[in-house]
Amino acid sequence: MSDNLTSIIDVPYQLWQKNNSNRFKQIDNHELPIFEPPTHFPLLTNDIAYTDGGLKTSQNIHFQYAYDVRYVLRLPSSYKLSDDMEALLSSELPFYAQRIMEQTQKRLLLKIYDCINAITALTNLDELLSKMIDTTMEVIPEADVGVLWVYDEQEKCLKVRKASALVDNETMKHMRMKPGEGMIGSVFQEGEAKVYQTSSEVFQASANMSNMNLRYLGRAYSFKDVKSVICAPVKVQKKTKCVLILYQFKQATFDKSELELLKNFADQISIALHNSNIFEAMQKQNHLLQKRTEIHERLVKLSLENKGIYHIKHALEKIIGFSFSLIDAFHFSIDEDENEAFYLIDKHLEKWNDSKSLSTSFYVRSPKNYLHQVYPIVGSSTCLGYVVFEAKMTLSSTQRMVLEQGIPILALEFTHRQTETNNQFKVSEEAFQHLLLAETNAELLEAAKKLKLEKTQPVFALIFEVALDMNPTFINLYMQRFLHFLKNQLEKHLHVLYTQDSSIITLLKASTAQEAEMLVSKVLSNTSVRARAGIGGRAVQFVQISKSYKEAYKALNQLQEKRIWNKHLNFKDIGINQLFLSHSEEEIRSFVDDFFEPIMAPNGNDSHLVETLQIYMQHNQSMQETAKALHIHVNTLYQRIHKIESALQISLKDSEDVLNAQLACYLKEHWVIDA
Repeated sequence: MSDNLTSIIDVPYQLWQKNNSNRFKQIDNHELPIFEPPTHFPLLTNDIAYTDGGLKTSQNIHFQYAYDVRYVLRLPSSYKLSDDMEALLSSELPFYAQRIMEQTQKRLLLKIYDCINAITALTNLDELLSKMIDTTMEVIPEADVGVLWVYDEQEKCLKVRKASALVDNETMKHMRMKPGEGMIGSVFQEGEAKVYQTSSEVFQASANMSNMNLRYLGRAYSFKDVKSVICAPVKVQKKTKCVLILYQFKQATFDKSELELLKNFADQISIALHNSNIFEAMQKQNHLLQKRTEIHERLVKLSLENKGIYHIKHALEKIIGFSFSLIDAFHFSIDEDENEAFYLIDKHLEKWNDSKSLSTSFYVRSPKNYLHQVYPIVGSSTCLGYVVFEAKMTLSSTQRMVLEQGIPILALEFTHRQTETNNQFKVSEEAFQHLLLAETNAELLEAAKKLKLEKTQPVFALIFEVALDMNPTFINLYMQRFLHFLKNQLEKHLHVLYTQDSSIITLLKASTAQEAEMLVSKVLSNTSVRARAGIGGRAVQFVQISKSYKEAYKALNQLQEKRIWNKHLNFKDIGINQLFLSHSEEEIRSFVDDFFEPIMAPNGNDSHLVETLQIYMQHNQSMQETAKALHIHVNTLYQRIHKIESALQISLKDSEDVLNAQLACYLKEHWVIDA
């Protein structure tokens, strides 16, 4: 199949792809002016379904694939597909869609670099912002109208700075939006990007707009037919200065992907506003600008050709005139060792608590006492890595700008690396779930093959939980740090399956439970991260892995119930506690409280009778040993035991009563956590 479907379909068409929320997004359109998206309905894998979607002039052909992937081909209703053409489309559509998305990604990169070039080449701020609006509309073709609002410090309101061509700019410039008013004022006040996916959401968010603003808005453009809206703040030094808003009138397909894209462009506008005061000085260094433009073009080419991070790094070093170190915060495998990476992450967390900006550069002294300047590489509100160099001199404005413009390029490369890791975990998780749910031996063997499990190697299900009591921005980094530490410590023994929230699900290769516990104990005693682990039983056959997995979760739950960290628990060591795992703490507490209530002190605290009974049971009902432990006379103990039997209406000579008393004492000591 060629780069478009016209080679086999000689009529207008559209191609739609289903996203995670069962909404359809158009990824290709060839001269078919229909804007309503297809309607989702259940289909089985490899099914093909024909519908008219409520439209008399067209037909929707749904192609369902594995992993809930679906493409919909929209054709004129009069066009009939042959069986051969249907089969060809069914096999080729995923590859064609992948090519379309790759082309879209390339165009996106080119537009990003176009923005970067605009920042460096234009000195007129109004011209620069107009370029940014135009580029945003090109990168997000679903948008019909775009407007950039700027906050006026003197009037304490937002004004229209630039709007796209369809809008009457002069009329909209009469509008004055207060913080908190409408979608624009709300995003400005809260400082968070938002997506409004339906007309009702848009109108509800606009309900508090003044009558004057509504009149000007209606005169500037017919906004009453709006379908969906995305809106993002533009911040300079943590303070919102502008708001960028895009409207959609023909179809409602804005989702989180467009929102993230708009946020990235808002970041570019932030850079433009922040650096506008140095453009004049940069013009005096025109030969440096020319050189930097050439480097940008080379970086774009390198990125598009997938030549890798090192090529981009060397190009940046050439323009700024010195070498720097590059650290991948998730893989710890570029230029510096992992200890250096861990050290920088810790220091970044400290600096972040002071600055509250992930992307702010900072200074740090290395363990060898060298002063370094560090530029975080940030993408999608996550720190992906660092550019590090010795702070021997003050950077020129040109060098700073090159770094600031080169870092988004590096962020794209790092994001690609992280995406590959996440995809591997997703595939592993799906295969493991298939193994757990396998109903036949064939399904079991197929899942084990995907997981690359060996028949002759015994394994133990091993689940780690990491304490995520740190800033949420750095949670992914600390999870990756611990994961990397696990792989280094256990090497060939560990088969990491996937991560889930604060948990890491693994299979541990070990011959005996003793060996497994020794390996896990080594990990927990050597890590600086707070963690705990549950170990399931030994699985010598694939079918036993599901049981081991459930046991590992129960063992971990035991540690959670008792709020124990930096320890591991093997399911086999739970012993009699296995009988209580299915009961909640509230049920166990109720049983214990009901048993001891008759011998509790009036104020609700334990009386000496409660303590006496517990010590009595701990010493196997030995009067002599109990009296000695309590530092009382034996006769006094006899009196207390008589009071206990009378109050509880039991006989400590009756085996059933003794068992109840022993159970209550055991649960009070080991299961009931005092408030």
